[in-house]
Amino acid sequence: MFGIGMPEMLLILVVALVVFGPRRLPELAESIGRAVARLRAATSAVQSQVEKEVRAAREAASATPPEPAPPALEGEKPPRNPPQAASETTSVDNPADTPADTSINTPDDPSQPPPRNHPTP
Repeated sequence: MFGIGMPEMLLILVVALVVFGPRRLPELAESIGRAVARLRAATSAVQSQVEKEVRAAREAASATPPEPAPPALEGEKPPRNPPQAASETTSVDNPADTPADTSINTPDDPSQPPPRNHPTP
């Protein structure tokens, strides 16, 4: 069940018998059994609801056809290439097109002190 063997179950039952006594032990076992039954019913209800939602989502996804492209206006030609994201349109062919990185401390920058590779004494 939970990796508990017969000797462990007997030990748990003996401890429960000593702690709760012979009169309350049947009541306790009954209430634990009812709680477990309610928990199983609740989990099966949630599981069936999730399966129902997944099934409905799959049916809706397979039933809807893909949307057609919007029609072009009169005299307008459709674009040859779709628009690209900004990261794809950046050109590195011409270095003048890219902004200079001013955060790098270079030895050519006289306003910045030279980088230290070791602590000074």
